[in-house]
Amino acid sequence: MAKADSLIEQIKKAAKELKAKVAEIDTSIDIAQVELASVKDARITRAEFMELVKEDIRRKGLLFASGLKQETAKRLGTSYFSHDAAMKRPDWSLSIPYLTGMHGVPVEVVDGALYWYFPDIISARFEVAISDMDWPDSDMPTAAKRELIRSIEGRIKALRTERDTLTDELIQAGLAG
Repeated sequence: MAKADSLIEQIKKAAKELKAKVAEIDTSIDIAQVELASVKDARITRAEFMELVKEDIRRKGLLFASGLKQETAKRLGTSYFSHDAAMKRPDWSLSIPYLTGMHGVPVEVVDGALYWYFPDIISARFEVAISDMDWPDSDMPTAAKRELIRSIEGRIKALRTERDTLTDELIQAGLAG
């Protein structure tokens, strides 16, 4: 009986060690999740924000340019754009909607046109408008933050995999609980 008691004690000890390891992994996951949240929730610098603004302006301008291109392509298929027709008309105009992107728009200029034609001016003036706002200092560039986020997420995934493996071993051995 003493041998059986010794084996049971060894099993209990092993189960206790495995459960402690699972608890240690859970703590590591919690710490990593707090670290991940602090990196993700950190305010960006003015320079980083302005890069986002410039990209936003660029995308809005591209939407306008796409519509302008489509409208022009529709008109290029007509004889209206032939050199001969243009030379015969004293009031000649290409009638391309440079500032609206399409005909029939009830305004003189759409904002997309401004984004397309003047992106640098818009972003520069916007930056002046926000210049006196409080912006955090950061010694970590956005690319480095993204890499850190990927690293932390990878560490969390590996810890969860390790935890799941240990938990499965405990369950399969009938030692969970």
